[in-house]
Amino acid sequence: MTDDSNTPDPSAGEWHPVPTIFVDGVLGSSTLGGVHRIILGEFVFNTVPGATNATAKPVINLNISDAALPFLIEYLQNLPRQAQNAG
Repeated sequence: MTDDSNTPDPSAGEWHPVPTIFVDGVLGSSTLGGVHRIILGEFVFNTVPGATNATAKPVINLNISDAALPFLIEYLQNLPRQAQNAG
């Protein structure tokens, strides 16, 4: 089996690589005018001796329409099953 992860999809227009971003959680969300905004972030731990709190750092702002939101939800709901099947 070949790896086709970098193969262009002719129906998707021009292909270009996108960055990989690791996130720790959702920092916030909002909805306005049929667009849902989800801000994902990472938690940066304070290395100062005696510090107890981490700092939340936004890393990506995801905006998705009402029409596309059900597909994102379905994808996210299937992730645990896919991970279990892979392992």
